[in-house]
Amino acid sequence: MAEAAIKARGSNDSSIDSEGTLAYLLTFGTGFRLIWLDSAGPITEEERRLMERIGGVDVAIVAYQGQFLARPQVAATLPLVSLFHPQLYLPAHHDELAGLFPDLGIEPLLMAIRDSLPGTRAVAPLYRTPICLSAQGGGSKARHDGVRQPEEPGEGGRRTPFEGGR
Repeated sequence: MAEAAIKARGSNDSSIDSEGTLAYLLTFGTGFRLIWLDSAGPITEEERRLMERIGGVDVAIVAYQGQFLARPQVAATLPLVSLFHPQLYLPAHHDELAGLFPDLGIEPLLMAIRDSLPGTRAVAPLYRTPICLSAQGGGSKARHDGVRQPEEPGEGGRRTPFEGGR
């Protein structure tokens, strides 16, 4: 039943397979919102309307890949991060995709976020390292000081705050 409800809200347009990208907005019971985009590209009208309606998100995970140099990739990713007004930005897809995209350093993007979006914290998790976020509070009261990385070998089960970005 839930699957039918989800399908009824979407589109079956055949161009989605050849032209579309994936975008998810997850809203938790606390009001905490996370948006995830698998591709950084031009801002769509749907994304603009969504942000006009909800104002912003707590966490944005937006791709940082598709260009061979940082400057044009920052130009593709930063407007999306700015549109979403996240409290926390996590980069995605900035690693190498053999034969298609190089491993792209994310420091230029982190600096651009630091300089142009003072209300957004950018965190660069270690490669293939899961992080944990607290979804307590939601909305503008969401707390992201709970960003954590799993214990390091030899730490005896202790979890330490993950410091990154700025």
